[in-house]
This record gives sequence, structure tokens and C-alpha cells, in this order.
Amino acid sequence: MSKETEVLVVLDNPKVKDIGLFEKHVKKEGFYIVENEAFAYRGFSTTPIFNTKAYIFGTFSKAFEIAEVLACKLICQIGENLPEVYLYEKDGEFFKEIS
Repeated sequence: MSKETEVLVVLDNPKVKDIGLFEKHVKKEGFYIVENEAFAYRGFSTTPIFNTKAYIFGTFSKAFEIAEVLACKLICQIGENLPEVYLYEKDGEFFKEIS
């Protein structure tokens, strides 16, 4: 049996046109809203880190598309690994790791 790893995703300063559609998609994909925190989501994974990151990027890029987010920083922490920060820009439609 695979071990579950906690996943935390926090968005920094997103300009979300429709928060309802955004959060509906994120919840559908298995993330839960962290209470009393703006744009913080948690979930669990049983896959390797690389696969988990790919799932996070796929889920949130689709949510960004649905909610018309132009750009934001995405901070993710998988298990006890150090948090990683990525910049999302709609023009490039990808996540770029930043330090």
C-alpha cells in the first residue's frame, strides 16, 4: 500500500475573475480549501513527487484558465520537502520555477 503524502498549495496575489468556478474545479480534482486562509488548498497524494507536481500544475493551470487568471505565484509543498515557488503567466501557459 502506498503512503499518503500531504500536499499544500498556496497562491500569492492571484487576480481571479470567478472564484466560484476556480474553487469548484480545484475541489473536483481533490483539493480542499484551507479554512481561514485565502487561496490555500491541501490534498493528499500517493504518487511520486514528479507525478504529484505534474498533477498540481495540470489542475491549477486548468483552474486558472476557467477563472481567467492572468498571472500569479504558486507555492507548493509536497510532504516534508521544502516549499517551491512557481510563476504562472497566461501568455506562456506554464509554470516557471523562481527562487
